[in-house]
Amino acid sequence: MSNVTFRKTRALLLVFFFICVASPFAMAQTKGGGTSALHGYVYVKGTKNPVIAATISIQAYGLQARATDQGFFLLKNVPNGVADVTIQCLGMESQTLSVNVGVDKTDNLIVYLEPTNFRLKDVQVIAVQKQTGASTASFISRNAIDHMQTNSLKDLMQLLPGQVADNPSMAAVNTINIRSVKANDMNSMGAAIVMDGVPISNNANLQLSNTAKNGTTGGFATSAGSGIDLRQISTDNIESVEVIRGIPSVQYGDITSGVVIVNSKAGKEPLDVRLKMNPNTTEVSAGEGLHLGEKAGNLNVGVDYTNSVDDQRKSYQSYGRITGKLLYSNTFFKVLHSTWSLDLFHTKDNTSLDPDDALYQRRNYSSDNGFRFSTRNLWNVNDAFLKNIRFTFSASNTNKKSYSQSLLSNASHPISTAQTDGTVATNTPGLNVVDADGNTITHYGAGDGNAYSTYLPSTYLSSYMVYGKEWNVFSSLQANFFHKIGSVNNRIVLGTDYKTDGNNGLGMVYDVTRPPAISDGQVTRPRAYEDIPWVKQLGAYAEDNVHTSLADRNLSLQLGLRFDRVLGIDNVLSPRLNASFEAIPQLLTVRGGYGVTAKAPTVAYLYPNNAYFDIMNYNNLGATGLTDNQRLILTTTHVYDTKNYNLKIATNHKSELGFDINVNKMRFSFTGYYENLKNGYTFGESLASYKLVNVVEYQTVANQSGTYPLIRQSAQNNVFYSYNMPLNSQRNISKGIEFDFDFGRIDAIRTSFSMNGAWQKTSSFSSDYTYYQDAGAATQIENQPDLGLYAPGSTKSLNERLLTTARIVHNIPELGFVISFAVQTTWVDKNGYKIGNDSIPVAYVSKTDGKLYTFTSDDLSNPRFKTILQTLSPRRFIWEDRPPLFLFNLHLTKEIGQNMGVSFFANNLFANQPRYKSKVDPSSYDVRNPEQYFGLEFFVKIR
Repeated sequence: MSNVTFRKTRALLLVFFFICVASPFAMAQTKGGGTSALHGYVYVKGTKNPVIAATISIQAYGLQARATDQGFFLLKNVPNGVADVTIQCLGMESQTLSVNVGVDKTDNLIVYLEPTNFRLKDVQVIAVQKQTGASTASFISRNAIDHMQTNSLKDLMQLLPGQVADNPSMAAVNTINIRSVKANDMNSMGAAIVMDGVPISNNANLQLSNTAKNGTTGGFATSAGSGIDLRQISTDNIESVEVIRGIPSVQYGDITSGVVIVNSKAGKEPLDVRLKMNPNTTEVSAGEGLHLGEKAGNLNVGVDYTNSVDDQRKSYQSYGRITGKLLYSNTFFKVLHSTWSLDLFHTKDNTSLDPDDALYQRRNYSSDNGFRFSTRNLWNVNDAFLKNIRFTFSASNTNKKSYSQSLLSNASHPISTAQTDGTVATNTPGLNVVDADGNTITHYGAGDGNAYSTYLPSTYLSSYMVYGKEWNVFSSLQANFFHKIGSVNNRIVLGTDYKTDGNNGLGMVYDVTRPPAISDGQVTRPRAYEDIPWVKQLGAYAEDNVHTSLADRNLSLQLGLRFDRVLGIDNVLSPRLNASFEAIPQLLTVRGGYGVTAKAPTVAYLYPNNAYFDIMNYNNLGATGLTDNQRLILTTTHVYDTKNYNLKIATNHKSELGFDINVNKMRFSFTGYYENLKNGYTFGESLASYKLVNVVEYQTVANQSGTYPLIRQSAQNNVFYSYNMPLNSQRNISKGIEFDFDFGRIDAIRTSFSMNGAWQKTSSFSSDYTYYQDAGAATQIENQPDLGLYAPGSTKSLNERLLTTARIVHNIPELGFVISFAVQTTWVDKNGYKIGNDSIPVAYVSKTDGKLYTFTSDDLSNPRFKTILQTLSPRRFIWEDRPPLFLFNLHLTKEIGQNMGVSFFANNLFANQPRYKSKVDPSSYDVRNPEQYFGLEFFVKIR
């Protein structure tokens, strides 16, 4: 961001903050409607037993209170008028009441809550459409989690509109995907997982091999360069999950695609023991919420053990997880609500040696051990304008170990231990070599005085370990104000947050004489992560939430502005707007929004590995009749800084328009959206990462007794070497229509009907040039071709899908019995490419001087350039257009008495797995739908 732009941004931000801060005090001069106290009791339905520690809140005003051990609650300074009061508590069904404060009798409000179980008349076992502000979101309750029998947070995502149902699996890294037909790393990286008010960070993950060659991949399971591995998060200690797919509040930063809000169990709860089994996974968990006394608060304890073998025929591949959680909650001085939590976790993704893999001897594993501490604090000031102040802090540490080994063949290649650019080393440390003309050939850079070269054997066992030690620190401070002018409710939020992510691990460790695989002359070097700077982010935001009545119709506005600064890197300004209007009272609501979300680059993108090339200049190791002193290798090491000093913050421009229709018990929701991701992160080649190198070769003039041969330069040739570097070239455009229909419950048959789904279309392309060299033309080093550059975005990957999921839920409350039947239909499933000019270059880099030249029409007939005129397969114009597909899933839950229960599920109930013959490659077939799959869960509550 330029200085002028930054000054404008800062000025705009300060003005907005001034307006928001000044508004409450300015409005204090305007007469409002007065305030009243709201108090009463919360009891268990059908009894006079108090609901301990129930939360009573009025979101529109930013007010919140906790019930005492007697169930009593008190909210002071509640603005007079109609307000929605929400009462909720762990293990109870939440309830929202419309109360006319100052008119209704609010000095002794009696509220009854029902226990959460499967004996409710209208039990919710699906995701419920929810408007957070006016942003599109889905809410998943504890009953839905139990009914789904999930092993990780990923399994819950199939309840969202447009998500494909699949069998639970822990065989590979599971990341989230929001509003995209095809999952990608940028989408999952831009999804924030917020657990108990604190975002879980993956920004310091450096479990990878060599970014200059392999990007963010490694020879082991890793989520580096993407989002959180959802396998780490057990669902048994979760109370509810909310997924924001639309434009989130500005209080959420460092995101592009969406927010997943996870609320852990906090409060009194009986000991809950669960056993889950399916063909691949066994999970045992236990959790309990202890009430320590009215002044001592509540303590929740939970543990989970999971072991998974995805394919019983491959028992050497497994995944294990052990998690533990302590959560303490209490109210101090009647106004300070505080929650403290400590999460402990251990995971291991392991692939042992396969007895049948003697050829490659592959083995790898990844293990994580760590803790996450967090605290949330809400100070109820509750004066005339300032309602409350929230403070959040968290710190986490994860020790990661990743290992990979394989037997490399055809690996013959010269390598050097040199670390500095331009070092010319021999197989004898520190040896100086002169040519036949007396010119010194060897050159040792700073710190490379003992550098030496060697030649790798044709076959060797390569192994390496990556040690990561990630630290993530987050803190936030937020103030909530409220004022009322006539019928206009105005809630203002001001806040700031700070986060820092770093890695103090040892990094990649291996035997330098047996390095990982080498390709195109590119090698790697060990690097300590403790030398890498930490990434620091500072954010500030202001938001105005307005609710009023216009012509007897409700109007809500959420206008926010967020400013983020990645210290030493870049700044970004994110305006966000949501609005909803009740066009026809009690019948039709129209809503829409626009906003910018931004995701800062992670440590891996900001501080990538250097690129190393060890180029052989001379080698006589294969010659016969030589003594050891006569054998000589000469290598030149080239080192390139791959850091992108112009890396920008990725942004997603999100817009949506929707409407909700309510008819009696039925609700119909439609949302159209358009998202344009710019400056997405990826590792790839760019013009800056192609280097024209002059390779000098020597030949033997004569052998010398007792020392290296007499050599002379025999050739010089220019050769292009390339490496991967962090880029902002990823562009994703997603658009679609989501729908969520709830047809209500027909009491006569105890059955409810619902359907959700989405039409989605995603376009992905690169905003950078694409590059091409005809490798077949370079049979000799002197025949190296020029480098062709092709127009940005000339080829776009397109994916389109229309998917619906219809659900029938039948329940018998008296028996605690619920059965749901889901029919998922994929009506449209297409993918292909939109082809532009991708065979004729728009420019080229000359192999002679390394300069960039425009490619003209006259160059088409020049024989020199025939190697950069691509001949591409006509198959790339063919689209895969699959026929409709049907999937039938069944879930069943039965409570046994008051304290026991069992759940069962069957996926792909009718074992429907049609094969699709590829149009692009007619010799290949795609087996559609997951395999038929069953699972069982048994749970018992000890009161």
